Amino acid sequence: MRPMEEELYRGLARYYDILYQYRDARGQAAFALDQLARHGDRETGTALVLGCGTGVHSQHLVEAGLGVVGIDKHEEMLRVARERTDATFRQGTLPDVALDRTFDLVFLPGTVVNYLSMADLETTFDLLASHLADDGVLVFDYGTLFDVDGREPPFLNTASDGDVDVAQLVQLRRYSDRKTRWDSVVVAVGPDFEEFFVDTHAITVLERDDLREMLRDRGFEVTVHPDGYDTGDQFDVDIETVVAR
Repeated sequence: MRPMEEELYRGLARYYDILYQYRDARGQAAFALDQLARHGDRETGTALVLGCGTGVHSQHLVEAGLGVVGIDKHEEMLRVARERTDATFRQGTLPDVALDRTFDLVFLPGTVVNYLSMADLETTFDLLASHLADDGVLVFDYGTLFDVDGREPPFLNTASDGDVDVAQLVQLRRYSDRKTRWDSVVVAVGPDFEEFFVDTHAITVLERDDLREMLRDRGFEVTVHPDGYDTGDQFDVDIETVVAR
């Protein structure tokens, strides 16, 4: 079967929440809200969620009382998000996103920044600076697991919602100084169906000092949390979280 670029986020988006249910989205949203209350001196307001996916984080922010706009590049993910919560969702691709307003919280969960080239990341940080309100807070995470040497041994993720079982076999391969390739085989099995597909995408390897410098060049104060969102879930092991204001 021919590998499909980011296929998990397109035609098979319905399996995304099952596969990544181990991520504590509620805890991650709570972390972002805590940073907003602590550094932005507010607990309510507006939030922009970039790479919002199926809307899980947006849902928790709406429940906390924020007015939320979620943006994702894949319409299939947004279709799921619109069924989940009444946040405002629109399709867009970083760094080509422009809104005529600012937000108290700008949130990029799920290693969104690793999907950008270094040039696009620079442009994205310019964009985020222009969309952040005075005393607003920027929160994002980036993956440390992508910083591999050569070809890593494959690892397996499995998950189930009781009706559908999903298994994902992943291999990471470093192919340049700044790029790692993610190749995965995903199998989904339900009561009366089986689906199989190959998903692949390029990942940008990011380093803490580079991110700190790029943000400081744009006037941000930066704090890096090496324990991720400190939720204690498996995802925190593989990421660091950055808070900028």
